[in-house]
Amino acid sequence: MLQLSDGMLLYHGSYCEVKVPDLTKCANFKDLMKKYDVIAGKIANDATNITILTYLIGAYGTVGSEEADRLCIGRLIPERLKDQFCFRTVKGLQCLLFEGSEQVWKN
Repeated sequence: MLQLSDGMLLYHGSYCEVKVPDLTKCANFKDLMKKYDVIAGKIANDATNITILTYLIGAYGTVGSEEADRLCIGRLIPERLKDQFCFRTVKGLQCLLFEGSEQVWKN
């Protein structure tokens, strides 16, 4: 069971304002474990794929060896990854309250 802390701010990365999330617009099969209301965990960043591929080609040593595993895992430590919350059901969405939106432009 996941209990969100009071006052926790979550941001929806989108090109438009999302006041009321619509689960029917979510990508099917993109997020696993549909039986849960909310899934929380670390999200892979762009460097994750490169690290895994580097491991698989043997650049850290023999794949499956203690040394290669240690080097790869050291580059994937959770502290380097951001948290992600995936709201899968209406019950999960009821934990949210829309507070506002911000428009950020990157040049």
